Order: sequence, then structure tokens, then C-alpha cells
Amino acid sequence: MFSTDNFIMGIDLDDVRDPDTGELVPWAEDVIETVDSYTEISPSGTGVHILVEGQLGPDSDNKQKHDEGETEIEMYDRKRFFTMTFDHLEDTSKSVEMRPDEVSEVYTKYVEEEEDEEPQTATAEPSTNLSLEDDEVIEKAKNASNGREFERLWSGDLSGHDGDHSRADMALLSHLAFWTQKDTSQMERLFEKSGLGKRPKWQAREDYRSRSINKAISGCMDVYDPETTEADTNSEYPEAGDIVKQNGVYKQRKIEFQNDEKTVVFDKISNFVFHTQSIIRSPIDNSIQYEVEARTPSGKSVTFVLEGSIFANPSKFTEFVNKYGAYKWEGSKNQLQHIHEIVAEQDAPEKELTNKIGLQDGQLVTPNGVFTADGSDGNFVLSHTGKGSSLANLWQLDDLDGIDEDEVKDILETLPRTRNFERFLPVLGFVYSTGLSPYIRDREGEYPGLSITADSGAGKSTTMEQVFKCMGISGDPIDPQTKPARRNDMVSTCSIPLWFDEFKVSERSPDDLNDFNTKFRTSTKGGVIPVSNIDRTQQMLKLNAPTIVSSEEHFANPAEARRLIGVQFKSDVPDQEKFVQALQDLELNDLQNHAKAYYKLTLNTSKEFEQKQWKDIKRYVVQWLRDNGFEQIRGARRNSITTVMYGLNVYSRLCEEYDAEKPYTDDDVYEALTYTANQVSPENSQTHAEQFLQLVSQAAHKMELEYGVDYSIIKQGTDDEELHIKLETVFGEVNKMVKQSGTEKSFDILNSTKDYRERFAELEEQEKYVLETSKVDKNLGRCIAFDMNQIEEIPRVERNSFVA
Repeated sequence: MFSTDNFIMGIDLDDVRDPDTGELVPWAEDVIETVDSYTEISPSGTGVHILVEGQLGPDSDNKQKHDEGETEIEMYDRKRFFTMTFDHLEDTSKSVEMRPDEVSEVYTKYVEEEEDEEPQTATAEPSTNLSLEDDEVIEKAKNASNGREFERLWSGDLSGHDGDHSRADMALLSHLAFWTQKDTSQMERLFEKSGLGKRPKWQAREDYRSRSINKAISGCMDVYDPETTEADTNSEYPEAGDIVKQNGVYKQRKIEFQNDEKTVVFDKISNFVFHTQSIIRSPIDNSIQYEVEARTPSGKSVTFVLEGSIFANPSKFTEFVNKYGAYKWEGSKNQLQHIHEIVAEQDAPEKELTNKIGLQDGQLVTPNGVFTADGSDGNFVLSHTGKGSSLANLWQLDDLDGIDEDEVKDILETLPRTRNFERFLPVLGFVYSTGLSPYIRDREGEYPGLSITADSGAGKSTTMEQVFKCMGISGDPIDPQTKPARRNDMVSTCSIPLWFDEFKVSERSPDDLNDFNTKFRTSTKGGVIPVSNIDRTQQMLKLNAPTIVSSEEHFANPAEARRLIGVQFKSDVPDQEKFVQALQDLELNDLQNHAKAYYKLTLNTSKEFEQKQWKDIKRYVVQWLRDNGFEQIRGARRNSITTVMYGLNVYSRLCEEYDAEKPYTDDDVYEALTYTANQVSPENSQTHAEQFLQLVSQAAHKMELEYGVDYSIIKQGTDDEELHIKLETVFGEVNKMVKQSGTEKSFDILNSTKDYRERFAELEEQEKYVLETSKVDKNLGRCIAFDMNQIEEIPRVERNSFVA
């Protein structure tokens, strides 16, 4: 269901398409081309649906007939829904685009109903009838106490009216009605000279011009009179209508008649004035918030953020202001609207509202402020949703100042040495790329995730805790237990990585696992997910969080696997003591120094430079894959390898900046790339036999298989060590495990033991890790014998899972 909470709206074009030829009526083609957003054929085949980000006005009609009633257009942004077909209309956008201006254009051109002209209201004649020249009218209006508002409207600026063209038109015409003493011809002539007058709707529609002018005149209760109209030149702030700032409060200017003489009086309507600190705009619907300082004559002040919509609700506004104790509002709805104009017209920097932490428009948005390359305040404001996320609570940096360069150098030289290069460099490559991932996603359309699997005692959590501290984040992982919390966390970042630890597939319900996989897949593609609100409406949330999942069990199904950099940490590796010592050395440093250095690097670069770096590195990766027999790795899998190399390039640049010596060689990088390529290879990820062995390893680890009944180990501890499995019993136990965990859809399990025996026989002929498909074992009888050393090279097949 469409809702004004999420800005996704629908345009329904009925009876505009020939279902046999696909031909569209001309006006429908115009609508589709103008909106240029996701378009599909309707269930009947004779219409089309368009989904687009935009909004209609609160009083907007939503239906209009065309061509003598044979065709129809309907536009909805609330309380309606579409029956979706996902039958995409050829040659149109496949994504839901943000098109607020285009939506307004289509509504104005095809839907907006004619309004009856409003009767004019009589106004007392001014004491002096004037006939000011056009230039004189403009000059007087600009020099008046509310001249800033007039100037902005005259130039075509809609910011004081929430981007609403019609409201801005009426505001400017109201000014003109006052200054021209309601001269309709002069009002029309002047409006056409303004920035707003260049709009096609004003130029082309005489009815709209006439209706708008008459409406402005009917609402004008006073006109310019040189004997009573005075500009308050002592006012610091712009005024709107008859509201003025006087002695540190807002007052209503009124004209009273005593003995046929006009007297100007001022009624107090507040005990404070607003000083606008910034104007905060939402990029989705162009709605506005205001960061204001409320200050009393005594000097008491408080700063808060006001929604633009609150100025249309006096009771809500009064309740909000009065809760601060010393601040009182006693004005009317109309007066509050004038205060809105005053707040909007003050000179204040414009900022953009965002619910995401991370790199945006070359600025780093954080829970503790916006960091910029030049140290300025930036032009983003983090929303309450972003500030309430788990990542916001884990963020540790208050600024990027005070970097200890010696510590940065030591951290850079020590961090890679905390684990085996072959398995750890892919992790570091991913992590170092995350801070610039918006540039990658912008170029490629997606960005991979990272999966780390390891058996108990491999130290994956300890390692990742230190890695995240190096990124300015507390070493605690995100808690992935509930769907809403998980959703909010994956919405909350666009370049700061999320880390989900101990994600155990076997302990999750099928529904929960499917939810996680869906959100993970959507996040890698930068897509949107629907979220139901309490009022049963829906909103669409964008997911583009760089995501890391670590567990003893592999979580991703084949659909997710191709968007993953998969790494398996080992517990029984050579030089383990050396890695432990490096980790201890790393902990001696203040790791925030590294985080500050890293984020400074991401700010002191440009999108153009980073995308060129990516392009050059991708070209290198393509050639490397060809030279090393990985031609089959393409698309998202190739981008995963490129991500690793790109991240290592970022690390290298940081080393150069801080005079640090990389502790690994080109040969180490070659081995890490080879390992990553083997992990992401489609041949590797799609082999039924190897997937089955991964499940066998998992079942053995969970003790679903029994030693001496389902499997055995021969020549244990030697180079000729063998794993024997009884295919008939193991096949049954694996199927049982998968069904109980609800992960049937995640694995492409063959129908019978016969199917697997045929696959293993083929591998035996190829001399690939199957030694014999019909070997006699003293405990198992006829079984399949595998080379333990070779199958241990299969991702997620662990020697330690099989306990003798």
C-alpha cells in the first residue's frame, strides 16, 4: 500500500496499450518518458504501472480521463495499492527513481482539476491611490521588512515553501496584490517577469493565471498605503505578513481606527524569537526541517530541530515549544504560518537529511558530526534513525584531529602480520575498500560482502575485534537476533562496515535465515526492501551496507555466494605463536590513530580518482585471471577479486603516506588472490559433489554422523590420510540435517545416492580427491574413500570436523 511515509507512489495508466502490438497512446508515452522510472505492464495487458519516488499535495485529486473518457491516468501516494506483475515494459527504467519534479509536471499536465474562481473580498480603500511603475513596485517590495522573502520568490526560489510551486506562486502574488493595490494587469505583468513566471504552467494556462491572481486578491486584506506602511529597518530578521520582531519577541502588527484615524498597534504572540541555524532538506520528498535556536529577551536559549509540517499544526507546535518551560507561544494558525516564513527566510546554511552513516558527497557522516577534508561543518545531518542504530552506538571517533603518525606507521606494519597472509589479505582488502565503497557501487552497481568461516578456537572474533577498532568502531559485533534490529542496522550505513558474528545457520528458523539472506543480497545490490508501518502502509528502505558475516558455519546459499568474498580461517596453522605476538603488539597502540588516518585518506581524494583506480585495477585483475587459468570468473565474482586488490591498493597508499613498510611481498599477494579466486570460482561453488562434502563436514562437526558407522579415518596423521564415508547412511543424515534446519532451498541436493556415486566416479577417473568409489572398510563395509589432504582444500570442509 502506498504511504506518504516512504515517498514511493504509483501512476496507473488505463487502456493506453494495445495488448497485441504493445503500441502505446501518445500521451501515455509522454508520461512514461517524463517520469523515467520503473514501468511494468498491468495485469490486463492494456495498461501500465509506474513506480516512482515522489509525492502529491495533501489535497490533490488523483484521477483524470483523457481522449473522451476512453483512457485514464490515476496517481496515488497514499491508501491505495497496485497488483504487481513484474512484467517489465521494454526500454524503460528497471529501478524506482527519485522524480519529484517530474511527478509534479505530470500531475499538473494530466491530472490537476480545474478550480472554481474564488470571489474577491472587499478591502478598505487606501488613503492614497497610487500608480507605481513596475520597477518601483519591485524596489519597494525588496526593501520592505519582508523583502528577503519577496526576493527569493522573485528569483524563483521555492525553499521557503517546501518546494511547492503552487504555494510559492500564491505567496508571490500575495506580495504583488499588496504592493500594486490589487491591480490585476500589473500583477500578471510583474509575475511573468519573475523566476516563478517562467514555469510552463503559468505561461500556457490562462485559467491558472486568472484563478491564482483572483485568489491572491481575495486573500489580501490590506494594500500598500504610504501613510501607514513602514519598513521596520531596525529588525534583524525578516518578517512575514504583519508579524514583526520587537524587543526580542514576535508581535502582530494591527491597524485600529479611532475617531476615523488609523493607529498601528502591536500584540505580543510569543516570548521568544527563532534564530535559524540550518535548513535541513530531505532529498526524497524535498520536505524541510529547521535547526533553530529559540532565544528569550533575557538571553535564555535552546536549540532544537523543527519539522516543516509542525508550522501547520498550532496545537502540536505549542506543545513542542511549551515543553521547554520558559518558551510560550500564543499565536494563531495564520500567525504560525508567518513564523514559518520568517524561519525559512533567515540566512542559514542548507543541509541534507540522511539516515546513513558513512561517505556521502565527499563528506563522512557520523553520529558525532560530519567530518570534511577542509574541517568545515559539512552539509549533512544524521536522522534520528541513523543515530539510534547499533553502529552509531559502536562508533568511537569524535574528530579526525591529533593523529600520532608513529603509531599509525606501527599499526600499518603490524596489522597484516596478525594472521596468515593467504587468508587475511583478502579480509584486509575488503575492509580497506569499504570506506570508499560508494564510489565502487556507483560504478559497478553492486558491492560484495565478506564471509569468514572458522572452526572453534581459530580466533576469528579476536582478530575482527582489532580490525574494527582500527576502523574507529568498538570491537563488539552487531547482534543479528531480531529482524527489525537487523533491518535498521543494514539501513544505517553506506560505507562503514557491519559485522555479524556467530551467525549459526543451524540455530535459526527457515524464515529468519531467509530474511537475513534476502537483506544481505539486497544490500550487496544497493536495493530497497518494503517495511510495513503500524497503519498497515508500507515504506521502502534502501540497503547498501558493507557487510561481514563470521561463523563456524557457512551462511550463504548459491544466490548469495556469488556476491561474497569467502575466507576460511584455520586454527592449526604454522607460526601460530608469531601471529599471537603480532596481535599483542597491535593492542599496545591507540588504534583510533589508524582510523583517523584512514578516514582522512577517504576524504582527501575524489570520486573521479578512485573510480579511475578501480578501473585500472580491474583491468589488471582481468589479465591476471586469464594468465592464471581463471577465465571462467566474471561479473560479480570478478568484482569480488577486484575489491580485494583495490582495498590492498588503499592500504598501500596509506603506507606511503605514513612511511610504513608493507610486511608482505608480491608473492604473498599472488597466493591471496589465488585463494580468493578458488573461493569465488563458479566451478568451485556449484559442484554438487563438493557441496555435498561441505554438508558432510558440517554434519560431522555437529555430531550428526557417528564415527565407525557413517565414516572413518584411515592412516591418520600421515600424508596418505583417507576419509571413508558410508554414502547410504551419510546421505540420509545430511538430508535430515538440512530439512530440520529449514535450508532445503539453500542447497541443490541431488535426488539419490546413485546420483552422487556417479559424480564421485567421474572425479575418481579425473584423479580429483576421490581415491576409490567402492572400497572395503572393516567397519563400514563398502564405502567411498577420499584423499583427506585434498578435500580439506575444498572451502568449508574441515579436517577437525571428523573426530576419530
